[in-house]
Amino acid sequence: MSKKCLKLLYATQRVVSFALAFYTYTCKMDYMKKKDLCKALMKHGWWKYDEGPNREKWTNGEQKTTVPRHREINELTARGILRLAKTNLGH
Repeated sequence: MSKKCLKLLYATQRVVSFALAFYTYTCKMDYMKKKDLCKALMKHGWWKYDEGPNREKWTNGEQKTTVPRHREINELTARGILRLAKTNLGH
């Protein structure tokens, strides 16, 4: 195969792989209830210190994070917030 064909094949594979990942991400979203996320944050020693129109600001005294103001939060977002909370326990 020529270099041009190989480049085209590689570009096509990247587009297909991106499309599949995007489809999986958007179509199979699970959600976590915000109240459950807030309870878990409080259990790990975090507290809400400020509220904005779109987000709530949480802290443990050292680290800070934001929580979206939706009843249901994307599970990937919630997982990232909880990962931060578990690695940085409050006082």
